[in-house]
Amino acid sequence: MHSRHTSEVYEDNSRYLGEMQGDLRHGQGKLTFQDGRYYEGTWKLGRMEGYGVLYSRNGSVIYEGEWRNNRYEGDGIIHNQNWVDLLDNYLQREFSKDEGTWIRYEGEFNNDKWNGFGKLVLSNGDVIQGIFKLDKLHGKASYNTNDGQVLAGEWLNNALARVF
Repeated sequence: MHSRHTSEVYEDNSRYLGEMQGDLRHGQGKLTFQDGRYYEGTWKLGRMEGYGVLYSRNGSVIYEGEWRNNRYEGDGIIHNQNWVDLLDNYLQREFSKDEGTWIRYEGEFNNDKWNGFGKLVLSNGDVIQGIFKLDKLHGKASYNTNDGQVLAGEWLNNALARVF
């Protein structure tokens, strides 16, 4: 089957511009969602699959990297669109992704979750590099403070369990 280039508008006002194979998005294309966010990248038989970038409605990058079955999967970078200031660090307390005190996560994803080796840049300039499991810091990691201190330790479910 040959791919063709097309433009489609759907009932929910989302729009697609790109390659199709039959009735499915396949190849390179751009889908603009109803809320204004848009995905540009590779499609495979109707799904976001391969390399692609998800943008906010104002054009800033939300996620760039590998996709599988419409989800973040493999290596990628996610940018927090609404980060807040971190006033201390996570050596004294647990890290929580939901607090929003992170700016960027670069690393491995599985089914939209931070999973595997990753680097997390916090809003105070601190950087954590280590093992993540299901969006939580869980395993060996190094914590580099913005003033140059380095701590190596092991985190269990976002809490520092021991220092090496």
